[in-house]
Amino acid sequence: MRVLRLAAIACFIFTPLAAQDAVIRGRVTARTGEPLGGANVIVANTNLGAVTGANGTYTLTVGASAVHGQQVLLTARYIGHKPQSVTITLSPGEQAQDFSLEADPLRLEEVVVTGVADATDKRKLGFTIGTVNEDQMKAVPGANALEGVQGKIAGVRFVPQSAAPGSEPAIRLRGATSISGRQDPLYIVDGVIARYGIADIAPEDVERIEIIKGAAASSLYGSNGANGVVQIFTKRGTTMPEGALQVTVRAEAGANQMPSRMQFSHHHAWEIESSPGHCVSLKATNTVDPVNNYCLTKQGGRITKADGIANNPFTVYYDHWDAMVKTGPFATQYISLGQRRGPTNFNASFENTRNQGVIFGLGGYTRRNLRLNLDH
Repeated sequence: MRVLRLAAIACFIFTPLAAQDAVIRGRVTARTGEPLGGANVIVANTNLGAVTGANGTYTLTVGASAVHGQQVLLTARYIGHKPQSVTITLSPGEQAQDFSLEADPLRLEEVVVTGVADATDKRKLGFTIGTVNEDQMKAVPGANALEGVQGKIAGVRFVPQSAAPGSEPAIRLRGATSISGRQDPLYIVDGVIARYGIADIAPEDVERIEIIKGAAASSLYGSNGANGVVQIFTKRGTTMPEGALQVTVRAEAGANQMPSRMQFSHHHAWEIESSPGHCVSLKATNTVDPVNNYCLTKQGGRITKADGIANNPFTVYYDHWDAMVKTGPFATQYISLGQRRGPTNFNASFENTRNQGVIFGLGGYTRRNLRLNLDH
């Protein structure tokens, strides 16, 4: 028993202590003290990073094999705020590092990926990229993703191509470049070129839109980008708080009306039976229209007044405008579910849109979208 006891003491003395991971914990908030859920905290020049939870807290673990007491740059980023970087020394065990991000109203610190090899701050680019984020699109939601851009980026013109419900407007980023050919920009959705328009993408599914105008688009994307580039990024679960299920529900209903109506004449210039025997006294006339009191020729045609002035009111007036143009109701129901848990994240959505339009008998427009983004 004494031998075993001495051996156990010797093992305890001479066994080296197990190396420890470096665990960095902290909280990311705005200058107002509001927690920023979904902010990114990354270690520069590495693949290490974490996303804050709904309360703004994060936990970042660096493996023991990579901890050598070296200094690293830790950066916190959040959309609409200026990034903040601090230098820390990696050491075994836990250490705290909080961030307080300042708002960036001009969005010069915003990171874009269109036309560049890697995510880059706007202020470092040699050309201009217009950006519309999710908050801006929520302020005035449109029927499709393109309508959410209207009025938010300078130099972007919208040309309606059809008055039919659900039609996609034409977007112009440059002046006229062709007489008979297409002048639409190059559309890219989640890195894939869209050849047939994007009218069927629900605006609620869009995370942000990046737009390049002018000659920069051609120099970056070749002849395909001669009319500009519009890149759309749909929502994913990568920026969601860890473990929290995010549910978004939106319902909208209303009615469309024609802003103005066509005016039709309510008077005519035909002869009528103004007094007994008036029609008979006219040459080549021997009958009277029993309903509208028109003077008719022997062949049954109406006789135009000698002065040609349309001052006789119609006896019966048919309003063809009211018969054709109606008040058209529309309704949209949207729901999305998103979650991030470890290396897996997803965002699923369903949208049902119905717009009957204002023209009677054309059937209106119906769109049902089911979308799923899954990353692992």
